[in-house]
Amino acid sequence: MVSFRKSDQLNIIITHRIVEINGAGDNRIITTKGDNNIVIADWETNFNDDLIVGKYNDQKSSFLVQYIKSLFLSNFNIIFIIIFIFFVIVLEAINIIKSIQEHKQK
Repeated sequence: MVSFRKSDQLNIIITHRIVEINGAGDNRIITTKGDNNIVIADWETNFNDDLIVGKYNDQKSSFLVQYIKSLFLSNFNIIFIIIFIFFVIVLEAINIIKSIQEHKQK
């Protein structure tokens, strides 16, 4: 996805899907297509990076996903998570043992 200025009306900004890129570097030519358009219009084809005002790089991560990823980037965080999980398992094991003992007493 890319947002670009319409070449004949620079005050209009359009966001479309990139369907083709030809060339490289400063000689790169881009062709886009709107999702609701049946055909590609003339103004959607053969424009260069000068008209581009923004790009979408397909990162679909929410804040929560980014936070969870950051937890696992540090060894300290991984150790903390392992200790926390171990602590929860120990507490649950104690609860299960208590429940079994109470059931035997009845």
